[in-house]
Amino acid sequence: MTDCNACTPQGLNPPGNNCHGVPTRFTVHGRGSPFVDIGPIERHFHVSYLKYGAIPSGYRVHYQPVEWSCTCPDFTRRLRHTNCKHIMMCLDLKLPGHSGTTYPFPTFLVQHVIEMDEVSAVSPFGTFHQLVPIVECNI
Repeated sequence: MTDCNACTPQGLNPPGNNCHGVPTRFTVHGRGSPFVDIGPIERHFHVSYLKYGAIPSGYRVHYQPVEWSCTCPDFTRRLRHTNCKHIMMCLDLKLPGHSGTTYPFPTFLVQHVIEMDEVSAVSPFGTFHQLVPIVECNI
């Protein structure tokens, strides 16, 4: 099991900055640990990016008892059957103190981990849109 670095505020850590020059750094504990059961109900979460910002709009975390998944590159490319830091933050939101992580301020989790509506799984942050140039077609 390893730990991953994270930093805040996001405004000082644009995608690709990797926390350089960001004053508040911390470690989310539990990356690589086994999945944890948080009950019989399926759940969906939105977690903001914490370090690299590979997807600036954040990541989706899904809990289907007792399996977890996350859309972050660390989970999709490497972990798959163990927790990433985004899953650990969801666990800490539902089971306070589970990971042993000390977050930068008391409301950090409620500001960075949002449980989404179970039916629609719509993020309260909206959708990230990439700007694509318009191409005219003569048909």
